[in-house]
Amino acid sequence: MKTITNRMFILIIAITMIICIVLGVISRMSISTYQYEEVIKNADSYHFYLYENPEFANVFLYDYDLESIDMLEESDYIIRGKITGKREVMQGTVKTEIEVVEEMKGSCRESIIYVYEPIDITLNDSHMILSYDGYNFLKEDREYILCLAKSAEEGAFLYVTPMFAKFPLNYSEDEFPILSFHESEERDVYYSEFVNAEQIFKTGEEKEFYFEHYQILISLEPS
Repeated sequence: MKTITNRMFILIIAITMIICIVLGVISRMSISTYQYEEVIKNADSYHFYLYENPEFANVFLYDYDLESIDMLEESDYIIRGKITGKREVMQGTVKTEIEVVEEMKGSCRESIIYVYEPIDITLNDSHMILSYDGYNFLKEDREYILCLAKSAEEGAFLYVTPMFAKFPLNYSEDEFPILSFHESEERDVYYSEFVNAEQIFKTGEEKEFYFEHYQILISLEPS
């Protein structure tokens, strides 16, 4: 009888731990979803900054030459994909779930992957959005060409660069605005100005290079 009681006690403890873990995961996911949705809903209360010297450089490869980088060469994987709507807000980045539609270079080996988006949501009293090289969130209603690099985490990928990270198959011209560092320092800039943007550039030259890469990548055939 004593042995049965001990086994029951261990079983109860094990079940309790599993329930706590599951509730913790659910709670974390709901908090993350709330954080992202709260930013989009209240974009006019979030200051927006272009970040050129990232503290969290492990979420992408940052050292590149604007004029000479070859995305076909530098990318480990080039895919066409779309987000599933699942996001996890993390320190210095947002981990986003992607459905792989087609692969143009390399094989991700999975139909669902994760990409670390190089944009930082700061949810303290300052309410800030820090965008690495003008990157903005993937949109739920679009497919993209994504240029990815390997990650140490199974099933998760980094962008090769923030600026030449994603290329929407459909877009409008006003979704690629220019915001110079001088302008961003001279006045208060709020995320509501750029919430619908795909990519924000500091100069017209950056924008030209982006669309040069776009024309090359958009013509790629599935591997």
